[in-house]
Amino acid sequence: MDKQFKTGDVVLFNYNNKNWISKQIENYNLQEYGTSSAIHAGIISEVNYNENKVQIFEILNLNGANFYYYDMNFLTEKIKSNEIHIRRPKENIKNIIENCEKYLYIKYGILDLFAILLYGFFNIKIKSTNMKKVICSELVARVLYDSSKIYIFHIISYI
Repeated sequence: MDKQFKTGDVVLFNYNNKNWISKQIENYNLQEYGTSSAIHAGIISEVNYNENKVQIFEILNLNGANFYYYDMNFLTEKIKSNEIHIRRPKENIKNIIENCEKYLYIKYGILDLFAILLYGFFNIKIKSTNMKKVICSELVARVLYDSSKIYIFHIISYI
């Protein structure tokens, strides 16, 4: 039986009820990468079919990256409504938990988000990424790199 969720899968969120920040992220992704299919990303770090839960490592707020549990039924409904897309990496993924733990509590890259908003509003491109703070897609790309040793330019094109 093919499992719908697997450790190492990338979860791309594209909520239907977008706020103004989400719309700017969507616009940035469309201009920069040619797709607007995701406004948030996480990586599945653990799957428990017995308890019907999926653990996703993601960065949701200023508290930093962390592990969050989701009910499989909730995720399945969001997949059916095209609000979530699951992408399975082509490469062999190893040691997801250990690699996620290296980035546990890493802070959210507010300057990176600001750069995306500047681009969305004024078409001004600045590079502000640093190693101590990340946005969601960079977090996922780092974990995927550490787990596969494959350089990932952009997670959507990687999968």
